Formats: sequence, C-alpha cells, structure tokens
Amino acid sequence: MTRFHKLPLAAVLGLTCMVGAAHATSINLPPSNTNAYQYGDFYSYSLPILAYKYDLANGGGTGPGNPYYIASSPGNISADLVVATGTNNNPVNDNHNPTDYGPIDDPYRTPDGSGAPPQFQTTDANLGGVHDPDYCTGGGCPAYFTSEFTGDKKDSWDAQVGTLLSFLNNGAGGYDEFVLFFNNNQVNSGASTNQNLVAFARVTLCDATDSNCATFDFTNNRGTGGVAGGNVANYTYGTNLPADDNIANPPADMTEYLASPAEQYHYVVSGGEICTDATATSIVACGSPGAVSFNHNLGANQAAYALWSPELNVALRSGLYSYMHTDIRMGALNNGYEQIFAGKGIMAPQVPEPASVALMGLGLLGFAGLRRKGRKANRAAA
Repeated sequence: MTRFHKLPLAAVLGLTCMVGAAHATSINLPPSNTNAYQYGDFYSYSLPILAYKYDLANGGGTGPGNPYYIASSPGNISADLVVATGTNNNPVNDNHNPTDYGPIDDPYRTPDGSGAPPQFQTTDANLGGVHDPDYCTGGGCPAYFTSEFTGDKKDSWDAQVGTLLSFLNNGAGGYDEFVLFFNNNQVNSGASTNQNLVAFARVTLCDATDSNCATFDFTNNRGTGGVAGGNVANYTYGTNLPADDNIANPPADMTEYLASPAEQYHYVVSGGEICTDATATSIVACGSPGAVSFNHNLGANQAAYALWSPELNVALRSGLYSYMHTDIRMGALNNGYEQIFAGKGIMAPQVPEPASVALMGLGLLGFAGLRRKGRKANRAAA
C-alpha cells in the first residue's frame, strides 16, 4: 500500500517568508522520495495534497494561511520571476520590477480565453507559438521591452545564471532552490478529461560561449509515465524533442493525445481529480466510501503544482554555466490563462523513509482517471 506522511509544523516554518507582496513565493520541499512523482529530471509535487496533509497534522484548513496554498494572482506573484502568463497586468509582465535582478526575459503570453489556440509553444514558428517577449526587431515591441541581452535567444525563455542566483540568494551566504509553480486553468464542464492539459519543457544551461550545455527535461519519460518516489538520476537525457517524433506541435485535445503514442512519449498530463482515503494514506477510487477528492484544475489564482529539479539546482550553483534557455510546450488547452512562475524552495530535512512511497505529492497529474502508464510520462500530479 502506498503511504503518505504527515507534514509537521516544524518542517514548514521557513514558509513564513512567502507572506507579503514584497517577498518571492517560497515553499518548503518535503522529501521527494515520499512526496513527489518523477518526470524526467524534475520532481512534481501536488500542492492540494500537501496542503491537506499539513492540515491533518497541524490544523488551520487548506486555504489561505496554509503554507502549501500558493496564491498566484498578479498581486501575489509580483516579486516572482514569471515565465509565462495569460494576464497583461504589470508588474507580472515585467521581470525587472519591483526588483531588477539582472538580464532576464519577461514572461511569454499564454492563450487568454476561449477562441485562443489549443496549443502554446515558446517556438514562434510552430502552431501555438508565441513571439519572444524580449526579442523585438522593429515596430510593435511591448511597452516593457528593453533590449536583447547577452545569452538571449529567440524561441526560449532566457536568463543569465547570475540573475537567477541573485534572485535565489538567501541572504545567509547560500541559495534557495529554483522551483517552478504551475497554474492549471482548464474548463470545469463536460467530460472529466476537459480539465487535463499536456506539457513538456526542456531547460538548457550553457557556458559563457553558449555552446557547452547541460539539459534538463520535464517529460513523460518516454511514454512510461511518472514514477512515484522515483529518482531523477535514473533518467537519461535524450537529444530528441517532440518534433523529432514528427509531432511538430502539442496535441490539440486529449482524444488526439490518447490516440498517439508518439505524443505520450514526451508530454505529461496535468490537471483533473484524484482521490485518497480519509487520512490520505492511499489512493482510492473516487466515489468509494470515505474518499477525499483533490482537484488540480484550480484556475489562475491558485497554483496546483510545484516542480523541482535537484540536478538543475546543483548546475546553477556550479559556476560552470552562464545562461539558461527554456523551451516550453503545452497542448489540449481549452480555456487559457495557464501560468508558470519561479519561486524559492527551502529544503526540509531529507529523512530516510520506508520503501513504500507516499503519493502525497503526486507529480503533475497522476493521470489515474484516464489510464495508468507506469513510469514517468503521462501523469502530472494526481
């Protein structure tokens, strides 16, 4: 039986720094071996399940005030580094305001409502591709556009590593962890799969010549799905991107995705509902007696998932790399306003746990309501 573990109050005291608009969003990262799903080089944590477990141990509810309730309206994330957003409100669209940490792209615009394309990509030429917010040659530049910077490229969200380290500096001679938060904002009507979307991302760190690089994938693990309590060290980097499987664009809907093994090879499923027993000890069928339901289609104002790559963080601090380039692709979108933003992770004590793996963090989706894939590719945080 898969088991969860309670989150004691002491494990999350560091989260107090997330309160207040002047501070970047922070989260204590519970041990990944019992709280997360592995997708390639990333661990994915379910924030609703973490909030529930914290409430069981400490009380106070699962809403605002719970350290795993991550509010993400423009006012809440104005001090974070926003990678992509559907809103057009400053300072969310300006990563140099209120604090300028250094050279970095402003956010990409995700689809912003019905009638928008069902795909999103940072690659401008592909279906659903969006123009680089800080790659502007000629007229029509956004109001907050400044200029290109060394290491900036077209078709990716870019930052100088020094900028990221300035953001992550903890003021005590070290650095917090680079963590990405994700908002799932699909429709809540119709088939249950309408709440699901699919996503793939590749983060590349390069040296000062922008040629010697290390790559970190958020991926469906070659079609095998997410691994509960998996080890990112077991994932081997592959040179192929989704387009190399003759899938130049993310799938337009879940029916297309489910019919295509090539798309399932790369894309992780996000959003939707999973259920546990009343103590969140094990995953159960929704509708069974005592089942507790967890929704991950939480909209634009509450983050559903936290993504963390320990290997990426080690590389950021290694001194070997100067630039970060991030390729993001999403499909099966039906509502718009998906959002990705970077905050800070604070490491909780990595206490050894029994071999049984807690599903408390369930990566992006878990995908339990659709079908089980096994390892790392299809599910996004149950």
